[in-house]
Amino acid sequence: MRFAALSPVGLHYRISGNPKGPAVLFLNPLGTDLRLWNRVIPGFQERFRVIRVDHRGQGLSDAPEGPYTIFEMAEDVARLLDHLEIRSASVIGLSIGGMVAQALASIRPELVFRLILCDTGAVIGTPESWEERRQAVLSGGMEAVADATLERWLPEEYRNGHPEELSLWRNLLLRTSLQGYLGACAALRDADLTESTRALSVPSLVLCGSEDQVTPPSLGEALADLITGAEFDLIEGAAHLPCLDRSELLGHRIRQFLAG
Repeated sequence: MRFAALSPVGLHYRISGNPKGPAVLFLNPLGTDLRLWNRVIPGFQERFRVIRVDHRGQGLSDAPEGPYTIFEMAEDVARLLDHLEIRSASVIGLSIGGMVAQALASIRPELVFRLILCDTGAVIGTPESWEERRQAVLSGGMEAVADATLERWLPEEYRNGHPEELSLWRNLLLRTSLQGYLGACAALRDADLTESTRALSVPSLVLCGSEDQVTPPSLGEALADLITGAEFDLIEGAAHLPCLDRSELLGHRIRQFLAG
């Protein structure tokens, strides 16, 4: 467990794997922390230097008063990479983490060697839907959105078959900083990365769970179409968090892309 006291936001991060290997950076979805990638990273440890980080407002990172922006969150990540003296990394982002990855490639293209965008888009949802989510949390706390969020995250069959695990992810969601969650919802509410992402030239792979209702495959295909030369692929049977229910398949597909 490591903490970088960066200005203006301190970030919790972890480094593992091959210290001399090429760097890979994993960025989380909203309402989680860096443990979300625990099932994926074993396949990367031998060859890669693996960096995971909690976004501002999530996990053990600082949770400043919001609203946040996606580009502020990308600047946080850039400062961490500079702090670690990492000049280039393959960046893997899921959901809001995928939007942060896009923004990072836009503002600091020299830091991004490869871009892997999972279950995300240049725009996610509508301003109205995110403001509705914010108001629900303001009125009822994280409990007000927890069950609906878990239903979106994982397929019904997986939820029914893993009740203990589901309880742990629910507990993590409930313990998310209220201020941090609201700040990140505002970032999603206000974000439209269409033009900045259209300008990217980094080799990119867009992945999406075939059963994802949050960022459906059509959104992933539209994202891939924005980036010149980007590949698109489905993770069959997965919903919004393939790093949990299809972790081996997701990791294999990412490593294939990085090997190419």
